[in-house]
Amino acid sequence: MGVPPQYRSVQAFSEGLAAVRIDEGWGYIDTAGAWRISPRPAGTMASFSDGIAVVEEYYKFGYINKTGEWVVKPQFDSALELRLGLAAVRVDADERGFGGSWGFIDRQGRWAIRPVYGAVYSFSDGFARVCFGGDGCGFIYR
Repeated sequence: MGVPPQYRSVQAFSEGLAAVRIDEGWGYIDTAGAWRISPRPAGTMASFSDGIAVVEEYYKFGYINKTGEWVVKPQFDSALELRLGLAAVRVDADERGFGGSWGFIDRQGRWAIRPVYGAVYSFSDGFARVCFGGDGCGFIYR
């Protein structure tokens, strides 16, 4: 067995690291089970993609690098993994987490595609699925 079952929850390995949760919070381990990013109180941590990972802290989402430093501080209501240099994020959700608009940021947190969509999906093969609420869906090209 590579890493013994000792965690409350785990994410898949990606880019040599896996997000794992213990009582103290979420952190990242390497394939030998050694801590690479120490646990911290966080709602969730996602797998790394393009060198950064989504982290939820105090009900807001941001992105960290492989040393655990914030690349984009938590400020979004929802966030998806970085793909092809862009990440889907949601802003202006209500206090229950509903509504809001989705757009795409670059790895520095700058808007690349303004938040105008009701739903979005990460880029794949250069395209991202996007929806305008009840008005239909389509694709945008990177």
